[in-house]
Amino acid sequence: MIAVAGTVVVDVPAHPVAEMPERGRLAAVDRIDVNVGGAVANTGMALARLGLPVGVVGCVGKDSLGRIVVEELSGWAQNLWIQEDENRSTSATLVLVHPDGERTFISAVGANAGFGEEHLPWEALVEAGTRAIHVGYALLLPGLDGAPMVRALQKARALGLLVSLDVTWLPAASWGDVFALLPHVDVFCPNLKEAEAITGTAEATKAADTLLSAGVGEVVAVPGNTF
Repeated sequence: MIAVAGTVVVDVPAHPVAEMPERGRLAAVDRIDVNVGGAVANTGMALARLGLPVGVVGCVGKDSLGRIVVEELSGWAQNLWIQEDENRSTSATLVLVHPDGERTFISAVGANAGFGEEHLPWEALVEAGTRAIHVGYALLLPGLDGAPMVRALQKARALGLLVSLDVTWLPAASWGDVFALLPHVDVFCPNLKEAEAITGTAEATKAADTLLSAGVGEVVAVPGNTF
């Protein structure tokens, strides 16, 4: 089994949004959807579609969006380790999709902020036959980022798990903090923009070389290139 752990988000896209309504007014759109996303759902669902058994680890609020998350994940995950946070709402993002496809976001970090070391059920993961763990998104999990994430990745390695780490684009992120994580990671696949933010170079091969030199154990992939 492959475990995916970390960010769980409910996306609520409205489209098309031709213009923002005046304060206190209503704007009509063609459709409003509710989708479960984030590192857990995006990666986990892709793995499940490939026929791999998947376990998911994350936090949601004790609310209607949290119930939507659990129902969605239950449709394809073999195991669920989802904790309810009674003090935070389920992480969610309003996505305003403009007619040209450009998107504007309004986001609430919610329960993702509370995801920490204590939510990683190592014993249960091993008993379930977990062989690899994918963690995301680094730098967007305030309860796990920094020293706690280093310890978590070290623990995964000590248990013999293959460790995959994911990041997502955030202009204000402390990108240099990623370097402390890389010696405890086997697979790291940032996109070119993320790789440039971390390494300072926009050339894919050079960025990948820098990330490998920083300690990634097996694979670095930057936009279509694997090294």
